[in-house]
Amino acid sequence: MAILSIYGLSETVATATGELVTLVKITSAEVISSNKLRVHFDRNMKNDDNLANRLFYTIIPITSGAVNCYVSEVKIPYVAYPEYVDLITSEMTDSASYTVYVDTDGPTDLENTPVDPDNNDQTFVAEGITPTIDKIIAVSENQVDVVFSENMKINSAIMNISKYSFDNGLSVLSVISAIGDTVSLATSEQTPGIIYTLTVNP
Repeated sequence: MAILSIYGLSETVATATGELVTLVKITSAEVISSNKLRVHFDRNMKNDDNLANRLFYTIIPITSGAVNCYVSEVKIPYVAYPEYVDLITSEMTDSASYTVYVDTDGPTDLENTPVDPDNNDQTFVAEGITPTIDKIIAVSENQVDVVFSENMKINSAIMNISKYSFDNGLSVLSVISAIGDTVSLATSEQTPGIIYTLTVNP
């Protein structure tokens, strides 16, 4: 049955025989982990190259400042006619909102019915991995380097001195630099032998 690329107003498509077929809908996007997103269809899908092609899936950040995300792989469950796919992705910003889109020229159902352009997306809240502090290095009596578990995004938050605070009377005077996983802080004079605890506010 050939499908004409003429979309109707009732989420249907006209076939070559004039029959109206209900288009495929994306029903949900389920966060499985920090780098896996499960996209559900409203029916069984054809298990073919289009379903497995990562280029037919796009993830766009909605929350301002959230990192971009790319799909590196599409994993299909071990069934003949799957109702979902798992997208393996780059890490997204924790608790940020994203929208996943499925290309209407991509996956089809068992009757070759395409995805509805009005129902080809779902919004979800990402589950990222929150960075931790690996170590703190006293570079000098007036400088401390904070080394995080991953490279940090250079933005107004990471450069904001109010995000960093020490106990025992040590003050943060400025953020000198933020390069890769290391943020360098200028401090008031440190007293030898005193242990200082750093708190980094989100």
